[in-house]
Amino acid sequence: MYIARKEADLKDLRNAAKRGEITILSSSDEILARRAVDKFPVDLLTNLATSTGRDHTHYRRSGATQVLFNMMVENKVAYLIDFNRILATPAGKSRALLLGRIMQNIRIAQKAKRQVPVFILGDRSDEMLKAVARVLGARKPLTKMDLAIWKTQKLKIIKRGVKLVR
Repeated sequence: MYIARKEADLKDLRNAAKRGEITILSSSDEILARRAVDKFPVDLLTNLATSTGRDHTHYRRSGATQVLFNMMVENKVAYLIDFNRILATPAGKSRALLLGRIMQNIRIAQKAKRQVPVFILGDRSDEMLKAVARVLGARKPLTKMDLAIWKTQKLKIIKRGVKLVR
């Protein structure tokens, strides 16, 4: 698993993808996220909701737009919710703001042409993580158990008609 956090790390994404690793882009900058999704082999995109700035009266600064999620659908990139990041955020107004932004991103992700897969990872049980993701608005949340299956389907290694069993 390779995690890129800034623009300098993007070049290493190609090498990690060639090695067959799962590549994750952790960015609160929408412009960097768009460029990475469009030109680099990114598997998962996370921490979009951590962008700094004040929410305005008529829209949330959630770090993502419908355009970005449509690009994610075309390039087979999934949206990742980092549950540990949610827990690390101080309780109160800042955690509520983060949860609201994540809910907004999930709503936009599921509104795209075809739905963007929503993964949730953390240090809790898969059942609890799926329950949290459903409360946040995800229709079919996926966890770490589903990550390997999704990656192989993304690479089209599995032929049609073959069913994967956990």
